[in-house]
Amino acid sequence: MDAAVKSQIGQRVQRYFLEFLENFRLKNDDGTYETESYYLSQAKTMVLEGKKTLYVKIPHLEQIDPTSISFEPPVLRDVIENKYMMVRDALNAAVPQLLEKLEEPELQ
Repeated sequence: MDAAVKSQIGQRVQRYFLEFLENFRLKNDDGTYETESYYLSQAKTMVLEGKKTLYVKIPHLEQIDPTSISFEPPVLRDVIENKYMMVRDALNAAVPQLLEKLEEPELQ
């Protein structure tokens, strides 16, 4: 695969994965969504506990509110699952970007 194409795929994966992390909310029993982003909450806990790994549940890609994102979740999931080694660095790069969005300065 051409290096420019790999780079472009990596950039898109990073952007879409960050968008997913920022916007995923758990669904309540009544069909509404929680108010706080699940992964922003997880990132806060990760920082407070001094941990370095953010665990992402792949099924969440299919459970995200489709109106809160600009991409097709099944496509991102497919790329992650089938081209993981190619996009791993892009996925990892999205996490520091997420941490920058934490509201409390001491958590960044």
